[in-house]
Amino acid sequence: MVPSVILNLPEREKQFVLVSTALEIEKKAEQARKMEEAKRRGKRRGR
Repeated sequence: MVPSVILNLPEREKQFVLVSTALEIEKKAEQARKMEEAKRRGKRRGR
């Protein structure tokens, strides 16, 4: 969603969009951490 559209939303909808976005970012960060951890474990096993 474009920022200007978000700013024109009613307050409740604006908060929903912001919280949803924050949760999505958190979820992607967690996935990245898990992938990084799996890579490290794979390198250790390869020794």
